[in-house]
Parts: sequence; C-alpha cells; structure tokens
Amino acid sequence: MARYDRIARIDPPARDDAYTGWLALRDLAERERDGELGRRARLRFLAARLIHRLARKGDDIDATSLQQQSDAVREELGQLPSRDRERQLLAELLKH
Repeated sequence: MARYDRIARIDPPARDDAYTGWLALRDLAERERDGELGRRARLRFLAARLIHRLARKGDDIDATSLQQQSDAVREELGQLPSRDRERQLLAELLKH
C-alpha cells in the first residue's frame, strides 16, 4: 500500500520541459494525498501509455506485451464503480 503521507507535492513543469505523461498526473497538484485521485491518475497514465504506444508503433507491437498493458488498464478499471463514466469510456476503448 502506498504511503500517501510521504508523497511530495507535484508542481507542474514548464510546458517545454513536461514529459508526455504529465497530463495524466496534473489533477494531483495540491491533492497528492487523495487515494481515489491517485488511482485515477494511475489509470490515466496506464491508458495514455497504451494509446501512445499504439499510435507510435501501430501493428509493430508484440502481442503479449500489448495484452499485458491492456490487462493492467483493465485491472485498474476494476477499482472504479461500474457506472463511473471514465471506466465506461476506457472499457469501450479497450474493446477495439
């Protein structure tokens, strides 16, 4: 279990210095200790990483690796309520 009492504040980086996953984490600013928000940030990061990889490599992706990444997103989706809008949208994305 993560120790949210030890997580340092995350300041937004300068736009030119930001890494591609920053958008998945930006909601945590000022609320780093919020466990629910942390789970959502983790889910967004995993989904964004999968989408980025598909966009960059297309069909040239190892099927086993792709399945592992998809399974990680599905596992995180399982932590959200079944009627959660974000869960529904990402589940729909994983069907394709």
